[in-house]
Amino acid sequence: MLWKFKSLIRNFFGLSTIETNGFVVLLFLLVIIIFAPTILKALITEKSSYSEQERKELDSLAAVIEQRFKSNGDNDLLASNEIVLSKFDPNTCSKREFEKLGLRSSVIRTILNFRSKGGKFKEKKDLLRIYGFKKVDFDRLYDYIDLPVKLRSEFVGSVKQHKKFEPQNTNRGFINDFDINACDTIQLKKIKGIGSVLSRRIIKFRDKLGGFVSEYQYREVYGLDSAVVKELKKVSFISPLFQPGKLAINEANMEELSQHPYISKNMAKIIVAYKQEHGKFAKLNDLLKIHIIDTTTFNKVKPYLTL
Repeated sequence: MLWKFKSLIRNFFGLSTIETNGFVVLLFLLVIIIFAPTILKALITEKSSYSEQERKELDSLAAVIEQRFKSNGDNDLLASNEIVLSKFDPNTCSKREFEKLGLRSSVIRTILNFRSKGGKFKEKKDLLRIYGFKKVDFDRLYDYIDLPVKLRSEFVGSVKQHKKFEPQNTNRGFINDFDINACDTIQLKKIKGIGSVLSRRIIKFRDKLGGFVSEYQYREVYGLDSAVVKELKKVSFISPLFQPGKLAINEANMEELSQHPYISKNMAKIIVAYKQEHGKFAKLNDLLKIHIIDTTTFNKVKPYLTL
């Protein structure tokens, strides 16, 4: 059969015997190249595949895993697989109890560090001063927080003694002085020059910051001019007992660090690189060893840091 095919090729193209043999070999190789993908696919296809039931089980498992990652904005699974809501005092709650409440590990570390430094929660809203404690978690746990909604009147009265104040008469009515770190947008909107947008912006900046520790920080809120800042200073105060939210620099990753208004992404990246090369910080002042952190920047961010 082959010699007939060679003879046909030789007579048709006028080739020699050697040329004919070469032509046949080349033709054979071309056929293999053309049909190789189809042949290989047929060879590597498994004879036994997953059953329909097994495929359904695998798809279901994948969907559950994906949903658990999507349910947390930080792509961080809760330390506990089961959330159990019950009354709790954040001043005495253990790590395991916090985990059962569905809090993220980074938030739990910040709370425990805050307590280890002598910090104390006096009312429900104090939890919002913890760096990374989200409003959605606060709303979810609100009814279970074993703390008063507001401070006792005698405590508020003692704070007011630190600042003399007479009610300011504006076109929005009389304004009583308030704690800038515990106020809401309703109180802020009573101040002339502050509307819905600015009031929300002040609250958002305060929460990201971890709370105001100085009236000079009012100027850092985008959109507040000097006149509005002056009015805000007249009717607000910062409690001398206030403890700002703390960010644990030895535990926080680059994303957590860069969320703070005083820490840029580049600075956060360098801080993490420094820890990887030199180990954990022994004291906060070690941050000054990083060349891009000058004394001014360090003094601004220091109140919001802990080891």
